[in-house]
Amino acid sequence: MKNSILKIFLCVLIVTLSLCMASCTEKVYPQNIVYQDDQKTGGDLSFYYDEISHTAVFGGEGEVIAFYQKDLTKGWDKEGNRVGIKIIAPSSVKDYDSGWAKVGDEEIKNGEFYQVVNGEKSNQANFYPIIDENFFCNIEICWEEGSKPQNYQVKIVESTILSEK
Repeated sequence: MKNSILKIFLCVLIVTLSLCMASCTEKVYPQNIVYQDDQKTGGDLSFYYDEISHTAVFGGEGEVIAFYQKDLTKGWDKEGNRVGIKIIAPSSVKDYDSGWAKVGDEEIKNGEFYQVVNGEKSNQANFYPIIDENFFCNIEICWEEGSKPQNYQVKIVESTILSEK
C-alpha cells in the first residue's frame, strides 16, 4: 500500500514539475527604448520616452498630429491620425517570423511589424497606432515565440491637435 501511494505521489510530482518547467521557460527580454520613427509619422512633433513607465509621449501646445488615409502598402487598413514609433528588438531575438504584437485592438502576427531591409526582416519594429480623442494607445509585443510579452504605452499631450481629413 505504501509503495502504491509513493508511486502515485512521485507520478504527480513529476507531472507537476514538467508542467512548471514548460510554463516557466519563457524568455524574458529587457524593455528597450522607444524612439519616434525615422519618417516622423504624425508630423514634426515633440517626443520623449519615459523608461520607467515604458510610455512614449507625443505632441505639445498647438502641435498637430497628421491625418492619414488608409494605405494597404503600409498595412494601414484604416484612416486616421497616426504617430510612428520604432523599437529595436533585443539583440538575442533571432526568430523574426514568430513574434506578434497588439496595437490598440489591431493584432499583427508572424513578425509582420519588423522593418524589411533588402528583402529581409531587421531587428527594428515599427508601429503606427491610430490616435483618437482618448490620446492613448497600448502596445503589447511578443518578440518571438516563447518570450514573455512586453507592454508599452503611447500618450498624446492634451493640448495637441488632431488634424481633420
